[in-house]
Amino acid sequence: MQGFFLSKFEFDYQANQLWIDTIEQQDVTDNFEIRRQVCHILNVHHLWVSRLNGTPVFSDDWDDLPFHSWKKMNRENTAQTQLFIVNKDIAGETEYTDSEGDPQRKSSSDILYHILQHSIHHRAHINFLLRKIGAIPAEMNFITWSNK
Repeated sequence: MQGFFLSKFEFDYQANQLWIDTIEQQDVTDNFEIRRQVCHILNVHHLWVSRLNGTPVFSDDWDDLPFHSWKKMNRENTAQTQLFIVNKDIAGETEYTDSEGDPQRKSSSDILYHILQHSIHHRAHINFLLRKIGAIPAEMNFITWSNK
C-alpha cells in the first residue's frame, strides 16, 4: 500500500504544479474563483497531513494564500505526506480533532485517499472555471503520466 500512495501523491504533486503553471501562464492568478479553488486544495491537504502527523495547522480550509507561496506549499504538503507514508503505519488509524473541535478517529489510508480525491475534484472545478473565462484548461492523464 505504501508504493500505491507514494505514486499517487507524486502524480498529485505534479498535477497541482501543472495547474499552478497553467493559471500563471494565462495570467489568471487574480481570478477570485480560480484562486479560491487552488488555495482550498493546498489548505485542505495541509490540514489533513498535519492531522496525520500531529503537527500544528497554520491555515484554514478557505484561507487566501499569496500566489508566490502556492508551489512551495504544494512541495511541503507532498513532502510531509511522503514522510508520513514512509515512516508511519498507513494501515492504522489517526486520531485528530475536527474543525468543530470534536475528537475523531479515522483510517489513515482513508484520509490519504480523501486528500487525493479532494484535489482531483477541485482541479476539475478549476478547469471548469478556466473554460468559463475563455482560458485553456490544464490536462494531465494519470495513465499517460504513469507510463513515463
